[in-house]
Amino acid sequence: MTEAPPRLAGIHHLKLPVSDLERSRAWYESRLGYELQLEFVEHGTLMGVGLHHPGGGPGLALRLDPERAAAAAGFDYFAIGVPNRTAIEALAARLTALGEKHAGVHQASAGWILPLVRDPDGHEVRFYTHEHHTEHGTDGVTTLHDPRETAERRAAGMSLRAIGRVESTLVDRAAAPRQGDEGAPDAWLVFDAEFADGVRDLVPGTAVLVLTWLDRADRDVLVTRPRDDPARPLTGVFSTRSPDRPNPIGLHLVELAEIDGLRVRVRNLEALDGTPVVDVKPVLGPER
Repeated sequence: MTEAPPRLAGIHHLKLPVSDLERSRAWYESRLGYELQLEFVEHGTLMGVGLHHPGGGPGLALRLDPERAAAAAGFDYFAIGVPNRTAIEALAARLTALGEKHAGVHQASAGWILPLVRDPDGHEVRFYTHEHHTEHGTDGVTTLHDPRETAERRAAGMSLRAIGRVESTLVDRAAAPRQGDEGAPDAWLVFDAEFADGVRDLVPGTAVLVLTWLDRADRDVLVTRPRDDPARPLTGVFSTRSPDRPNPIGLHLVELAEIDGLRVRVRNLEALDGTPVVDVKPVLGPER
């Protein structure tokens, strides 16, 4: 039997040769909403800059290579998915306001497309949606339905970002306590500056739930022996508190001990030093 091809979730990243790195970086940031992510030097000669969309989306790696950029000008195109017609029309309006020429939004068999936008080196960028199945209502309003917009499709676009990190004396996973009440030390939650308003009403002496991303976990684990005890039977990971699991989200019940601006000291946190923090929630009593 022929093995089914892998399912694709859209563009992950692209690498493009450009003749002026700073110019291209500014173009992609201002026109398409990318943000600077990193800079690197490759092989000592090619300089590049990585760009990403806040909240996820296709990434770009632009490499300074004037000769290749000149040769690539006018190559076919690459395409980026856009959620719906409203979003693609908003993008078209933004590009027009910034002086970019394009052919406007067109309906195609697979949805809606915005073709013929070129970056400073002539690379053509197209945008598309998968909206289709047009229905005309009695009131003259046209409704577009996308049957593929299922829960599975929406889940594929899920994204998670860290709001801070853990500072702790725990650096060795093997030596860390299994749970916070088993001898875990005090630790600091260090929040990023952009989340200062979210931190402002935390109060020392209260209990909170800290959600972390256990970045050193094994995400391929589905069965495990609880507490790594060889005497215990293999158990489905969703019936355990093992850090190794498909989505390694850590859940920690801690007490707030001290607030120092964006630094919050908590008691009994078993997370390792450097662990990303993804959320903090209050422990609600029955009256809440």
